[in-house]
Amino acid sequence: MTDFVGRRRELKELREDIARTGLDTLSGRKAKSPRARVLLVAGRPGSGRTALAEALVREIADDYPDGVFKVRLTAPTGESVATEWAVRTLLEGLGQPTPPGAAEDELSSALRTALAGRRAVLLVDDASDPHQVDALLPDTPECLVVVTAEGPLTGIPDVRPCTLGGLDTPSAVRMLVQRIGDIRVANDPRAAEALAEE
Repeated sequence: MTDFVGRRRELKELREDIARTGLDTLSGRKAKSPRARVLLVAGRPGSGRTALAEALVREIADDYPDGVFKVRLTAPTGESVATEWAVRTLLEGLGQPTPPGAAEDELSSALRTALAGRRAVLLVDDASDPHQVDALLPDTPECLVVVTAEGPLTGIPDVRPCTLGGLDTPSAVRMLVQRIGDIRVANDPRAAEALAEE
């Protein structure tokens, strides 16, 4: 596994967003019910959104002693996975029973019950449907949900977005060093920079 490079500014902003006051609180409105904070890492496929989300979760894992639970919402073939499957995956990770034949609402309720009173992180990777993400959200502000997606998640209140552009050239060169070795990069640094720019 290669080391994570770059994105220090984005990591800092995401960490600050965890503690930031929610928009509902800021405007003086009370949310319907306390829910987990949702951070969104948005970017095109290949932008490093999953790598950034995983790096963030590694940095903050000690703040969430009840664990980190991950689910991917897109199959390798590109289709969205069934919400029921995603909820079952998280429940199994929590060591909770997943009764066969249970409806999606029942499973979502079981997930929220299992996370009540816990301080955990859910890493929801490659989301394309905000309704699917909503079915996974804990009803407890002690939990954190980190979502990766290509675009915005409209319909989920108070999402904190971090939209990724390209990786800066020095970080891209460091990533290249990890892939091909430092000798080749040192021998032709200009070619390495040009390749990184591409």
